[in-house]
Amino acid sequence: MGWKPFWGRITTFLAKYDVDSALLWSHAFPSASFAVLYGVTAGPNDRVAVTGRVEGSVDWGGGPLSVKGQADCAVAVYDATGKHEASVLIGEKGDAKGDDIRFTSDAILIVGAHSGPLSFRGSSLLEASDQNAFVLALSPDLSSVPWAFSLGAEGEDQALGLDTRGKYVLVAGEFKNSLKYKQLSATSQDVGQAFLLQFLPPPITN
Repeated sequence: MGWKPFWGRITTFLAKYDVDSALLWSHAFPSASFAVLYGVTAGPNDRVAVTGRVEGSVDWGGGPLSVKGQADCAVAVYDATGKHEASVLIGEKGDAKGDDIRFTSDAILIVGAHSGPLSFRGSSLLEASDQNAFVLALSPDLSSVPWAFSLGAEGEDQALGLDTRGKYVLVAGEFKNSLKYKQLSATSQDVGQAFLLQFLPPPITN
């Protein structure tokens, strides 16, 4: 595809290089408001997935997408040649962002933070009275959310890093005051502290 000029008030870019640092393809995503990508990963068949935060609207290559609240978590997937496959926004009222992303054998995992409710295509996923960390799974074509968990409790929390180890999912981030996942919990003395969580995700049925 070659080089494309970047323009607009806030412009996010995605580029792929070979092992010799030669540019293979690139995309620019101008936004009239604000759009930024925080996480990128490569997966099966050299697919590329990205996640970040959007205010207003943005076009990741499949047509304009508009946020429902102050800001939404953005997810987009491209094939090995840079062709857009799918893109979605996840959010509702409040603020949401994606910080890291990974492919698995049957899903695409995202971690980040949200304040207020989090929804996907009209279906409610999570609630938060303040800023909570989250981890969720999207189907490979971004058409559904098989599972989603909020990791926060009292205080501001965010999930910043994500990886997989065999069947397990590892999430790293920071929390203030308290953090909770199912029966697991942690507390801090009103200061930010790091956390590392390993869990076995629910099975995904097609």
